[in-house]
Amino acid sequence: METDAINLAHATFGGSIHSKKQLPGRKSVNQWTVGEKLASYTLKQLLPYLRIKHKQAENCLRLRDLKRESKSMRSTGNRERPEYITEKMEQCFQIQKELNMVGVDDDNTGRCEVDTAEE
Repeated sequence: METDAINLAHATFGGSIHSKKQLPGRKSVNQWTVGEKLASYTLKQLLPYLRIKHKQAENCLRLRDLKRESKSMRSTGNRERPEYITEKMEQCFQIQKELNMVGVDDDNTGRCEVDTAEE
């Protein structure tokens, strides 16, 4: 991200900015980072404006919903994540890997389902 874009994202959504040193003769790289909950909120706000990374953002939000569901189930005394949630999380991970490959046709990529009801 360009410095102006990073500063705008930071001012709008929060998080933190870090400067990473590069090899000699190269510019430092600025990086904007946010935690998981803030990242989810940010993606929801940006989703209507994303054209290129829209499917990746939707998939990320689905994974976040699964993680939230898993955490709420474990807080009620069940210490282990149910297998069907683990499988759906893995499905989201695989879809994200596929979506991030260069030259992949987004229309032929699967969709991670969030419905956490056991089948």
